[in-house]
Amino acid sequence: HVTGVQTCAIPICSAWKPFVYLTALEQGRTPDTEVIDEPVTINGWTPSNYEVGTYLGPITLQTALAKSVNTVAARLADEVGRPQVAQTARRVGIVSTVNTDPAMALGTTLVSPLEMTQAYAAFGNGGNRVQAYGIERIRQGGTVIYQKRPPAPVPAIANPALSELNQMMRTVMVAGTGGRAALPGYDLAGKTGTTSDYKDAWFCGYTGGFAACTWMG
Repeated sequence: HVTGVQTCAIPICSAWKPFVYLTALEQGRTPDTEVIDEPVTINGWTPSNYEVGTYLGPITLQTALAKSVNTVAARLADEVGRPQVAQTARRVGIVSTVNTDPAMALGTTLVSPLEMTQAYAAFGNGGNRVQAYGIERIRQGGTVIYQKRPPAPVPAIANPALSELNQMMRTVMVAGTGGRAALPGYDLAGKTGTTSDYKDAWFCGYTGGFAACTWMG
């Protein structure tokens, strides 16, 4: 099941970062790959860490995603290639135009909650791209006059990158920025996002057969 509301395009902020990390994992990095959280400047642009407010020094990719470290995401996207990150996002369900300037790593692309829910669904369903739809069945009296037949699954993410990303997204919930969305007894994975001016806030997550994105702004 995919839940989401189709609205106008909105800056997605840090909820975009899983596409950066997935691209890195597919290129051979692991959750335990060590990176450095330190000041970085890319083409004249210098990101800062809004969530942690300081620099953490040597950390793993898993910690960087859990803590939503902007400097690491920006450098990582530059290393793996921002066009490659854009391709990853489109492969898993983003249909809006993806910008590839340095700040794209932090979620400057305008997307809808429905697109993000489609993409996060692929993280939780075994790596298959899905196409959201609104009507599943129509009955007239007791007769089914329309039944949606979902298309065959389209593989979009393979292991080990998929399982590694899921591990990292679970850590967001238990030791990172997603702690307030955790629910006792549920195996949840997800990512938060907040624009730098605090006008938009996101949470996208998944568990079992469900994926959902919430936006406030």
